[in-house]
Amino acid sequence: MKISAGRASLSLDPRTGLLCFLAVLAFVVALPAEAPLWKNAGLLFLLLAAGLGFAPQLRKLLNWLKKMVLILIPFIVFLLVVTLLFSKEPAKKVFFYIAQVGLRSLVVVAADLVFILSQRTEDLLAAMSQAKVPAVVIQLLNYGLRYSHIFTREAVSSFRAKLARDKCRQPFLKRLKITGLIIEKIFWRAIDRSQRIYAAMLSRGYDGNLYFHRPFRLRVLDVVALTSFLALLLALAWI
Repeated sequence: MKISAGRASLSLDPRTGLLCFLAVLAFVVALPAEAPLWKNAGLLFLLLAAGLGFAPQLRKLLNWLKKMVLILIPFIVFLLVVTLLFSKEPAKKVFFYIAQVGLRSLVVVAADLVFILSQRTEDLLAAMSQAKVPAVVIQLLNYGLRYSHIFTREAVSSFRAKLARDKCRQPFLKRLKITGLIIEKIFWRAIDRSQRIYAAMLSRGYDGNLYFHRPFRLRVLDVVALTSFLALLLALAWI
């Protein structure tokens, strides 16, 4: 996470962002179900204000938040309808618990945007390595991110080609069959491409270990930011 102060740009240690994100997860999980809604709403507002106010690059990530909200809304509506139909709880209490679920989900998404997605992937992996996180975990995250990007590119390319070849609206079953064939093709193409990437890595001397050459040091700014954020979470939990 980067904080812009005038013309200077101060970047926080990625480990600070990871610890803050874990602290938000612990706060969301540990907060009682009967806790007032304003606690989660206040934390959500502070996260968005900090991200959008102090880290200009997060303005691009605001679109991600909109997409997550659009995904979350149908789930919340479905959960609300099912709960109202089959629960014996009063409607007011049902609405309260559904609002708790929605707000806590948004808090986790906002914390992910501010503390994780605002940083470069290589910096996060390097910071995790420096924090003595097991190498297996770092490699799994690295390969998971890399192959998810490969799969996404293959999917975008395949469905774009399908749209370019569609001349008229086809029956639903035929479109479903074509979509299934495209997904199968995407899967095999992603596997083939990942094997070629791995072979290229081996040819360049890859031995199964990841090496990072950018050391990170905790500074006074990192300690102050982390301490202040933890104090804020404790104050919200205590009130």
